[in-house]
Amino acid sequence: ATLVGSATYGSQGKWNHHLPGEDLPREAQVIAALGHRAGDMGVPQPWAEAFFRAQIDASKTAQNELFEGWDVFRRGQFPEAPDLVTVTRPKLDRLTQQLLHALADNWPVLSDPKRRDDVLRAMRPMQAEELSTRAVAEAIAPLGR
Repeated sequence: ATLVGSATYGSQGKWNHHLPGEDLPREAQVIAALGHRAGDMGVPQPWAEAFFRAQIDASKTAQNELFEGWDVFRRGQFPEAPDLVTVTRPKLDRLTQQLLHALADNWPVLSDPKRRDDVLRAMRPMQAEELSTRAVAEAIAPLGR
C-alpha cells in the first residue's frame, strides 16, 4: 500500500525528465534481493518475490494512470518534484524495508489459509484507493492466495 501510495511522489520527477515508467533491470535486482532477505526472515522467498513484484506492478499501474491524465491535460512540469535518485528512491527503499519487516512479523497470519479473509478485510481501507483502485487490487492480490 505504501509503495502504491507513493506513486505520485516518484512519478513527478519522471514526468519532469521524460523518464520511462519502468526500469526492468533495477526491478529484477530489487525483487531478488528482497526475496532473499525475506527468506532469511522466515517468509518463503518465492512468495516474497511474487508479493514485491505485485507492489512494483501496482505502482507502475498507478504511475501510468497519472501519466495518462497529465498527458491528456497537457500538464507542465512539477516545480517541487523531488529528485529521483537522491530523494525518491531512498524514501522508497525505507518504505520497502518497513514493508519487508511487516511481512515477516505478520507471516504467521498471512500464511494461514483460515485467516485470508481477515487479511483481505484488513487491507480494504487503504488510502491508495483514492489514487488507483486497480493498482490497490494488484498490490493486495498476493495476500489472497
